[in-house]
Amino acid sequence: MSNNPLISIIIPVYNVEPYVSRCLNSIIRQSYANFEAIIVDDGSPDKSGQICDTFAQSDKRFHVFHQENAGVGAARNTGLSHVNGDWVMFVDPDDELFDDSLESFVKRIRPETEMLMGGFVCCDKDGVITYQRKENFCKQITREKAISLMYKPEVFFALCFIWIKLFKTDILRRANLRFDTTIKMNEDTLFSVQYLCNCQQGNILNFFSVPPIYKYYNTREGSATWQSNHDTSQIKIADIFRGNCKALQSVKSVGINNRSTLNLLKLSVYYRYHSCIDSIRKADQNKANELKAEYQSVLSTFERFRYGLREVVKRMIKCIRKR
Repeated sequence: MSNNPLISIIIPVYNVEPYVSRCLNSIIRQSYANFEAIIVDDGSPDKSGQICDTFAQSDKRFHVFHQENAGVGAARNTGLSHVNGDWVMFVDPDDELFDDSLESFVKRIRPETEMLMGGFVCCDKDGVITYQRKENFCKQITREKAISLMYKPEVFFALCFIWIKLFKTDILRRANLRFDTTIKMNEDTLFSVQYLCNCQQGNILNFFSVPPIYKYYNTREGSATWQSNHDTSQIKIADIFRGNCKALQSVKSVGINNRSTLNLLKLSVYYRYHSCIDSIRKADQNKANELKAEYQSVLSTFERFRYGLREVVKRMIKCIRKR
């Protein structure tokens, strides 16, 4: 691996005219200059695409691709098909990078590194930080531990998010890995788990919290993350269930048999199913029957396991409160 690797930054763009310049300017300001920005305009009805074209005209590191609207997963997949770099990062068009974000990533790359995860902050509409973990946490972890962190974070509440990670292009190509466009929520967690399933065993992931590398703006209604946090549609919760099922099956298919990791993923399948099945049954009995069959099919392929009593009670209380 070169000491000066090319970083490919994929930015899916849709209807973000007021924000996208802020995002792209934060990429231009990077102290680490060896990057390419792959911007995918997903059929924006506003002037987002034109703004992106202007950036590409003034900086040869920016490349814009326009397509009909197909969703954020499809847009990211288009970006993946145009990657030239050694590593891949995903950035949402209404967020920002810190000026030294790429440099913070690159200087932590080791020969054995196959993924990196960094810290982040949450900001309000004015850029004021509303959430930040300042503990200095930095170590290498295994793929099993990394998968567990997607479902039970120890340092941050959102390690499932796609935008705090750096992915190795060789692994993405070898696995022909793409985002699952059949699910609309939690597709980033599934992508991350499937990526880790294609990594080697051992301490392959560098995970650090300080300095943060990403500014997440939790203000724009309509963004993919905003919708996942605010949309209580039982159909979309069922999408999370299906994503968890696929993640569990991916873990099994590569022979990961760490008991605590498997139990954590099975519990996530159990919890998501029971959090949505009653409401779906009332709205659409046929869809409820399909969901039940999928649930039984997935868990029937695994040995029985026991949940801790405290964990079961806590999660069942959450289910009851949501009904």
